Amino acid sequence: MPPYQWNEQEPWNSETLRGSVYEVPNTILDIVVSRCHAQWLSSFEPGDKEVSKNHMTWRLVFEDVYHVGASSLFAALLSMEPNTNASEDDTFTNLEPGLLCGRHFAPGVFTLKMLNYDTPTYSTVFSREYPLAAGITLGRFIETITERNMDKFLFNIYTYRKFYKGCGHFAVRAYEVWFDEGLITSLNAVQDPYKTFPEDIVHTYHPNGNHIHARVGLGRFLWSDPRFDRHSPRAPETMWSNGIPLWMHIVALHDIEAENRAAAAAALQAEAAAVDEAEEGLFIL
Repeated sequence: MPPYQWNEQEPWNSETLRGSVYEVPNTILDIVVSRCHAQWLSSFEPGDKEVSKNHMTWRLVFEDVYHVGASSLFAALLSMEPNTNASEDDTFTNLEPGLLCGRHFAPGVFTLKMLNYDTPTYSTVFSREYPLAAGITLGRFIETITERNMDKFLFNIYTYRKFYKGCGHFAVRAYEVWFDEGLITSLNAVQDPYKTFPEDIVHTYHPNGNHIHARVGLGRFLWSDPRFDRHSPRAPETMWSNGIPLWMHIVALHDIEAENRAAAAAALQAEAAAVDEAEEGLFIL
């Protein structure tokens, strides 16, 4: 099978004004953004016994209203979403042997969705705003990620119930890059100047307003600088979950099997050498 084509997944739809970032028209990429919000989205439904970690998105509010036909657009959502349509037939480079798409991980789709409002989206249960430099375009938010290959991102599956984790990991690294590139002018939130995003994201928020401390599950940046996977002076190790994704179990099993095969081969080789030595001794006699 040919390698997975990242830029062909969930292509941009000019009617719904949403899709992957790769074919977004320049007229949209040139929109100037005036406000940047991190959003904690809830997937909690009445009757649920567990509160899952919030899904993280970025809401980018436009400086001016953008008109498309009869629609007036005020903001956009920028996020990393799991491609649940990918299958075991999809192949990836830079992966350890034995890992299967859809079973052990899900590739991400770097997604843009235009909004006809500038308020928090329906399922938002918490948000933070971060100050922006003047004149930053929607395209600049996107290209600072793609030029680092950070869009080649994998969601880890952490249990056999297929819990995808990684959106928070991606959101933290995007926030750091946007600060380093001068898009965000302060690491501290507008609402609370003493709080940074990594300090806030270690909380899971419930629709009723309550929240609990919950560390962030790691995804995996496949082609970018490996430091993006975990280490950062602004994001302490204590913020990341200690959970072990399924792919690590598979790699460990693969390594054990490889070691066992190597040990068995070495034992056979040693046995064959001993037989050869014994036969050689008999021949000499």
